Amino acid sequence: MSNSRLIDALTELGADTEGALRRFMNNEAFYERFLLKFMDDKTFDAIAPALEAGDAEGGFMAAHTLKGIAGNLGFTALYEAVCVLVEFLRAGDLDGARASYAPAEAAYRAVTALLAGGGN
Repeated sequence: MSNSRLIDALTELGADTEGALRRFMNNEAFYERFLLKFMDDKTFDAIAPALEAGDAEGGFMAAHTLKGIAGNLGFTALYEAVCVLVEFLRAGDLDGARASYAPAEAAYRAVTALLAGGGN
């Protein structure tokens, strides 16, 4: 158990907070700062418009960036869902990417809802 309700709540959500904390030098305050900055990141918001426009390359760039962010922050479910999306986009398979968007969106919404609530 950490000293942070937010980190504890993320752990309960299935996030790899232990691995993420190692990447953040076991500094909970430093990790929390980056968790809260995630709320301002607009990378996810670029994916749906790219899919709608048939822009596999633009979607790939946004999804690949989000994959890295999610992995570094320990957002396991989001990372795994976006990995699927990235691979479809890497292959230029827009139909597969569109079909895999909903699980990525659900995982993203779960993380952002938790972060917006501060772990409450």
